[in-house]
Amino acid sequence: IAFAEKKPFYRSLIIQVFNKLISVPSWASAWEADKALHQKVQTLHEDLQSAIGAQHEVLQKSIAPALMQSVTKVKHEEKPEEVRLAMERERLIDAIKEEEDASTAAEEEPEADLRQSRQSALQEGIDAVTAIDEPQ
Repeated sequence: IAFAEKKPFYRSLIIQVFNKLISVPSWASAWEADKALHQKVQTLHEDLQSAIGAQHEVLQKSIAPALMQSVTKVKHEEKPEEVRLAMERERLIDAIKEEEDASTAAEEEPEADLRQSRQSALQEGIDAVTAIDEPQ
């Protein structure tokens, strides 16, 4: 919560974290029991509180009472379903990038072997040429 307070430009990621955590029953129970966390959430900017509260009814109980109505008016991309879709998109993009990185690394290995082979052949040729003038 302190991070959210100091780094508001990470807003969408902060909302995603709350969305993901609240889906874990033990975390939701721990959240409900910790009233100090509720007070900390109420120190956040009002629209961030509303976006967090929109993620789940348990979180909604934590925001400032005056903001309860604004939970229904959050931006489209901050609604729980959209947040989950955004997380899934990011997960898929990361998986594609990892696959691409692995593929690129696999392609680079044969090229490195070929380069090494060519350098070895070149060095053998140079050694053979220089050995011509050397007395035996």
